[in-house]
Amino acid sequence: MRATLVTLLLLALTGSAARAEEVVIPGPDGERLGAVEVETVFLDRVEAELSPAGDAAAVSVRHGRHGGASLVLVERGRRPRVLLETTTEETLSPPAWSPEGKAIAVVRRGPARREPGELFLRQGGGLWVCARAGGCAPRGEAGELWRVLALSADGRALATRALPGDLVVEAPVLVDAAGRGPFELPAGLLASLGITLDEPPIFPAPPSALDRPLPELAPDQPLAMPYIHQVYDTPNAFNGHWACGPTSTLMCIQHYGRLGTWPITVDVPYSHNSDYGAYVSEVYTAYGTTFDAVGYDASGNAAYGAYGWCTIDGSAWAYKMQDYAARHDLTSDFDGSSTFGEVQAAIDAGKVIPMSTRLTNAGHIIAVKGYTGDGRLITNDPYGDRNEPSYPNYNGEGAVYTWAQVNSGWFNTVYGSGAVETDDSEFVAQSVLDGTHMAPNTAFTQRWTLRNIGTSTWTRAGNYLFTYDGEERYSASEQILLPEGASVAPQQTWDWDVPMVAPATPGSYRGYFRMDRFGTARFGTRVYLDLIVDDYPDADGDGSRADVDCDDGDASVHPGAAESCNGLDENCDGQVDEGVLNRCGACGPEPAEECNGADDDCDGEVDEGCGPDGSTEEDGGAQEDGQDGAGPDDGAPPADGADAGADPGTDRDEPVDGGCGCASGASPLSPVGCLAGLLLLRRRRHRRA
Repeated sequence: MRATLVTLLLLALTGSAARAEEVVIPGPDGERLGAVEVETVFLDRVEAELSPAGDAAAVSVRHGRHGGASLVLVERGRRPRVLLETTTEETLSPPAWSPEGKAIAVVRRGPARREPGELFLRQGGGLWVCARAGGCAPRGEAGELWRVLALSADGRALATRALPGDLVVEAPVLVDAAGRGPFELPAGLLASLGITLDEPPIFPAPPSALDRPLPELAPDQPLAMPYIHQVYDTPNAFNGHWACGPTSTLMCIQHYGRLGTWPITVDVPYSHNSDYGAYVSEVYTAYGTTFDAVGYDASGNAAYGAYGWCTIDGSAWAYKMQDYAARHDLTSDFDGSSTFGEVQAAIDAGKVIPMSTRLTNAGHIIAVKGYTGDGRLITNDPYGDRNEPSYPNYNGEGAVYTWAQVNSGWFNTVYGSGAVETDDSEFVAQSVLDGTHMAPNTAFTQRWTLRNIGTSTWTRAGNYLFTYDGEERYSASEQILLPEGASVAPQQTWDWDVPMVAPATPGSYRGYFRMDRFGTARFGTRVYLDLIVDDYPDADGDGSRADVDCDDGDASVHPGAAESCNGLDENCDGQVDEGVLNRCGACGPEPAEECNGADDDCDGEVDEGCGPDGSTEEDGGAQEDGQDGAGPDDGAPPADGADAGADPGTDRDEPVDGGCGCASGASPLSPVGCLAGLLLLRRRRHRRA
């Protein structure tokens, strides 16, 4: 029994030079089993299947930008191992495990191709079996297998074969253990085994194309391509459910304005006018050809025009769509190994694309008219927007799909003269010249002057902008927009001012920028800036570079220098005179304390060492006799209770009984007087000495 495709949890990593992201593969318990790295989840398609024991996953990764695919083995606690890699022209089917979990089978698909003498496409490839322990080998000679449904323990593979044709139609086949086959299987066998040919979806589906914003997206997509719905814009009598290829090719033709309006009234989904839908199913003549070939629509009704010309038995064929475009004075080429890089190149060259996709199990063809750099396509989907819950719908104009989502196998290009509008630019000048030397982290503004040499007028409303286009970005914005109201007509120039910063690491760098009509294509000259980032200098020779030396002109100033008290930051730590200031925050010793009611020496105490009269011992204590101030000789009358009749011969310098000459029973204020007397006596003794 085929294991269920595992849940793909998409985790974007931080932007690195490669801008890699990873797809996390959980085990049966929902915990992380491992991960595979992709360029972006929009570009690379990931299809994974758990081993029967659930201890590993086989992961098929289709690389979107330049093509090719890898089969990766993911095991818990181990680094992912690449078991098989293809060329850029090949892809891989989803993997299938053997019941014991020791082998993995895939189909290695080649490009869509036409054999000599054939007009229909051959698609698919050969069976490959890889051992879990390592080593892969082809099995058999079959060259049109599409996918493996199951791999038995004895090595037989139940697979499907892609029938000849431009859209993939599968038939069940068996390849035996020796590689013989493929053997057609009886009708109804798969149903009896409970197996269907419906391709199982990736569960859950890859991220929506709108999971990340499209900045400055205009209300209508700016590329001049009218929208035609294959069901809702075609005549009422025509059942257009099979008309995706003809309708998409007609939209591409109308990018070049080859046909005039042909108004009709259509009743679904509501009554409205359609200017070009009649060309899908009605007979008309243009450029010397009458488009009267007949085809039969989904209801069996005869239809002509684009449908009759491009289809066989209801399926659109690439070579018939090419011929239909060529008969409108255009050129159409076929590409059988569809990659995002090839689509970019085609659109950059002014070509539009009818593209085969796997948006539905039956296959579906859409018109591609633009792209974004991270792997999204701007399309006109003739059946509506596949991202919406119901499909078909009437919202296919400008539908945005990821490259991983469309899973394209081939496409046509349509191109020629007379496009309704052309976008182009050429380089005129730049302000910072290539080869300029700068110090690391230097901020500057680069100005590129570009001339509009196309036929369109650049405006902000039309989504014209200047964008980063690869390699070193110099910290610039991803997009530089035109100011509101600005307009750059053909042959006019515009100065694009881009603030930048030189890289932090010395070396040589190049960064690309380009004009962009967002949602359509980048265009014109791809301009660039070459910078040489030098190492930081050490101008004062103190051993510290200018990026860390806060004064590269003074050798005494550098990180690690001794700090002195001079008002400078000599050790470049952002502080001034730290560790060398006194308690008061100034240079030198602390000032002496004065008897002034202030903490002069900043020790947290005020007037320490001062007497009650505000003087210190060194100042000489109380005043002399006859000077202002209170004392026993100042002629004041004795205080109440004092010994007014003391012997006048008694030496006033000698203490009296009690130590202060204060009689018992003196007033409560007398101790103050005693203290003053004691201080005066002490001062006089000092003087006598």
